[in-house]
Amino acid sequence: MIDVAPSPVLQERSSRSAFKYPVRVTIAGERVVRLLSGDLSPNGMFLQMNEPPEAGTVVVLAFEVRGQVLPFAEGEVAWRRGSQRGGFGVRFTRFLHPRAQALIEYLAANVESGAPLKPFTPPARRWRWASRLATAAALATFLLAVNAPEPGPVMSLDPSLACAGAETVETAGPAFSAGPAVSVTPAVKLQPPRKRARVRLPQGPKQEAPTLARTAPATALPGRFSSTPLPSGAARLVNVSRVGGALRVAIDPVAGGRVTAVTAIQSPPRLVIDVAGTSPTGRHAVALADPELERISVSRNGAGTRLIFSLKRAPGQVAQHGDSALVTY
Repeated sequence: MIDVAPSPVLQERSSRSAFKYPVRVTIAGERVVRLLSGDLSPNGMFLQMNEPPEAGTVVVLAFEVRGQVLPFAEGEVAWRRGSQRGGFGVRFTRFLHPRAQALIEYLAANVESGAPLKPFTPPARRWRWASRLATAAALATFLLAVNAPEPGPVMSLDPSLACAGAETVETAGPAFSAGPAVSVTPAVKLQPPRKRARVRLPQGPKQEAPTLARTAPATALPGRFSSTPLPSGAARLVNVSRVGGALRVAIDPVAGGRVTAVTAIQSPPRLVIDVAGTSPTGRHAVALADPELERISVSRNGAGTRLIFSLKRAPGQVAQHGDSALVTY
């Protein structure tokens, strides 16, 4: 199906110039394609595409120069032509940069002839190369203009504010006027700063800084419950409590772990608990805050973990109850 453009658009086509350059096109804000343009005018351009979008579709056009994407115009599809060499015409609705319109007008007027770039008419064989040179030069100029900072306001000084005896310095500037000449006063020699006399204040008796008394770590009282985490191995926690005057050491094993053996040693007083499961990453010593236990030594026992508790006195009897050991004196 071929859509016929309105008469105002057809009148614009007569002033278009041949312009073949890659253009980045965003169709309806969703699809992004890279198309080759066919011609250009100050009000629109033609883009080659086998399956062009429907008329009225909003598109955003951008050039790709030196690896940068430079959006320059937004437009709508004015007409379409579907075939192997089809495409669609875009009517510009607004420009996306203050200098974009000037760039499009320059390209439409000079991209074919290249008059501003070549003082003579090039031969027929070099006509295509002159067009490409003009296109590249125009796009490079546009890139520099986009990246250049906006000029700030020009501030001028009133000549009547100049001090007596000042010398007027005029600098040669660009072609535009930079305001009246600025008066500059001669440099004034500064005096070195005077040394200030040091005043010593009377000092009172020397006061010593207060010392902080060191306190021993809190210990668990009999009948209290304490829980100590272990860094690695088959046991995660060691819970210590009192049951009827006896010391109860309960092991909280990891998933799949269990207590396999409980042994007491009289000299030196020790409590040994073997836990099946995973082995620790190394040897560890964990301190305990308990009046009956000093520390725990964590070591490897085959594929499991061995916990050795240092007792402060020799145990009388040790019994295993599941994952717990009951120590009586």
